Amino acid sequence: LNFFRRFYLQAYRNLEVESDRLESEFEDLADRLAAYPRVLCHRDYHVRNLMLKKGEIYIIDFQDARWGPPSYDLVSLLKDSIELEAEEVDELVDYYRQQALEADIRTLENWQGTPEEFKKTLDEALFQEQFQLMCIQRLLKALGTYGYQITQREHFIYEQYISGSLHRALLSLEEVKRYPAIEAVVRSELRERLSR
Repeated sequence: LNFFRRFYLQAYRNLEVESDRLESEFEDLADRLAAYPRVLCHRDYHVRNLMLKKGEIYIIDFQDARWGPPSYDLVSLLKDSIELEAEEVDELVDYYRQQALEADIRTLENWQGTPEEFKKTLDEALFQEQFQLMCIQRLLKALGTYGYQITQREHFIYEQYISGSLHRALLSLEEVKRYPAIEAVVRSELRERLSR
């Protein structure tokens, strides 16, 4: 989240958005996501890193794999760089949740909790909240990455992804309804881009 502030807001947009409320919301969002159980995440799991060769799917670019919430890679796949209809996203999230519920918890070697705790994290309402929170964090981080690539590396190709990421982040912020300061920043940025 600080990457978003440093490289998107400050370096890319030349904005100084210093507010205790914004910082408090960043901390709350990070704390909520940190409280979820952790699984091994690819962390860059999107369509460009899924390769099809002779009918087999290969996953590439996994050098940044780390532990994270179960929704992390799902958010990357469904929200990072593609624009899907809300109904399609909901259907795919529910499919993922159902498949995870049917998984044998004993095959998750590093799961620290009980099978009951694992199943509880996949409760429909709780998982939907986790998914939306992860969308907010992941998309703000992506915006920070775009700002970094543009300002530090002069890779202007990333400009094309900014509006979509702002829009998808705003949808999740409106769904969650708990981060008015973050929402105001994202809404203002999206409005500014659309007025160009």
